[in-house]
Amino acid sequence: MKRFFIVSSVVSVLMLLALAAEAGSKNSGSRFWGLWEGIDPADGSSQQISISGGPDGTFDLLWGESYWTICQGRRGVLNGTGALDPEDRKTLVVQITITCFDPEEDILESAVSFELVAKNLLLATDPGAFTDLPFFRVSARVRGGEERDD
Repeated sequence: MKRFFIVSSVVSVLMLLALAAEAGSKNSGSRFWGLWEGIDPADGSSQQISISGGPDGTFDLLWGESYWTICQGRRGVLNGTGALDPEDRKTLVVQITITCFDPEEDILESAVSFELVAKNLLLATDPGAFTDLPFFRVSARVRGGEERDD
């Protein structure tokens, strides 16, 4: 009987640890990772956003467009680093910089919020510039050999 109690206690603790790890992964923000695409309604350019995990739970973002209106048609890139909103884990807030090239100059520094409204739909908002700009996931986010919903 004593052996049964010890084994069942160990199994219970392991199950609780596994559940806690799973719950933590749902709040990890990894559901934002991947490649996202959209169309800029202002100028019709195609847009791609790459979101990846950065150090210390931050996120790295790289945003490219086929035509940057803010750069007067010159080449440019938007990059930034952000974190999950502590009050809304479905929102990623990224501090961004848009850099135009030929010649190289930083044009805009701002913050963009990305709200995950569905597994494969992200809405971007920059107060004063645009709201609810849709991006669709085009990459399968695979972790541990299987696709997950978190």
